[in-house]
Amino acid sequence: MNKFIHVIIPRINKYNIVYISGLVVTLICLLFDTTRWPISHAIHVGLKCFAGCLLCVILFTSLPKYGVKSIWVIFCVCILTYIGIVTDTSFRMLALTALIFGSKGLNFNNILKVYFCISALFFITTVGASLCGIIENRAIYSWDLNRLSYSSSSVRFCYGYGWPTSMPVHCSIILLTYWYLKNGILSKLDLGVFFAIIYWMILHTDARLGVGSILGILLINIFYFLTRKTFPQYNKLYFILVYSIPFFFILALWATVAYRYNNFTWDFINYMLSGRLALGNEAIHNYGIPLLGQLVKLNGGDDSGIYYNYIDSSYIQLIVIYGIVYTALFLITYYFICHKAYKNNNYPLILAVLLTGVSGLISDYMLILTMNPFYIALFTKTNSNYNNCNL
Repeated sequence: MNKFIHVIIPRINKYNIVYISGLVVTLICLLFDTTRWPISHAIHVGLKCFAGCLLCVILFTSLPKYGVKSIWVIFCVCILTYIGIVTDTSFRMLALTALIFGSKGLNFNNILKVYFCISALFFITTVGASLCGIIENRAIYSWDLNRLSYSSSSVRFCYGYGWPTSMPVHCSIILLTYWYLKNGILSKLDLGVFFAIIYWMILHTDARLGVGSILGILLINIFYFLTRKTFPQYNKLYFILVYSIPFFFILALWATVAYRYNNFTWDFINYMLSGRLALGNEAIHNYGIPLLGQLVKLNGGDDSGIYYNYIDSSYIQLIVIYGIVYTALFLITYYFICHKAYKNNNYPLILAVLLTGVSGLISDYMLILTMNPFYIALFTKTNSNYNNCNL
């Protein structure tokens, strides 16, 4: 138990108290957006205003840390602010900007511990409240023969979240964070819990992405074990993985643009991806690719009616909604995160980014802070030995 507490409990001091406060309130606000908690609009707006004030303090107090380079930080902030306004994602863009630039000099493990504690507590509370009837445990009845399923059940439960996929994906990123905080080493008890969660999700949510992501954690756990213990000479493979996110972007964009209707091969791939290639292809042709973002109304889920146009791929959303400039910044950010991790021999971080990048091919969760905290690592201290840093 002491080891578990040491792994997950963050350190709070005068150097990081404002940042941690902003991160906590922001996470709570964004998590409320993805769940069915019956909080009043006034409380929700009040929380966002409070979070916005903290984020602004974090952002502007971090500028002196960059010295003469702060002019480039201000330039990026202006661009991101404009994109946030154009795409109607101002709060999410403010959170992204402030938490990335404001994290300079702080320890990434400590930030992830905060994320893990808040997210895990929120997850357990939400699922528990849905089982007790405090919030709605929405049931989605699915008889779609075009959907590949893990189970034969036609009922998928949301457990307090907005959609059956959201809860399992949130759970998978919490588990991925836990795996990273344990330096890529899972105990037998951890493995037992992981398999129990997989079984429960298959039975009650039939969420392919969430279950696949947890299975992916087990796969990268094996890969890291083999390269760390059995075949250390293959550590050079991690250099290739530094470029994983740009590669996935190119792959997603090529496949989406190259997709052809009434072609057996492409139609089969599109079927395996539940129509994602066709939807992405239509989005590119209908909306084009902007330079600095554009407002695109996405309709998804069972509330979309006849007109379903939701772009599931993070990479296609990036280029179609947020534009060329933001996409370039996004890809550069992940390259530098992985490059820094490679130089520090922080291979679990590279593998965690790899797994989020794979899921980003078929989901937009990679772009959401609550479902992906790893892009905060850009300016943080990511050395594997956490005890060397008290921030």
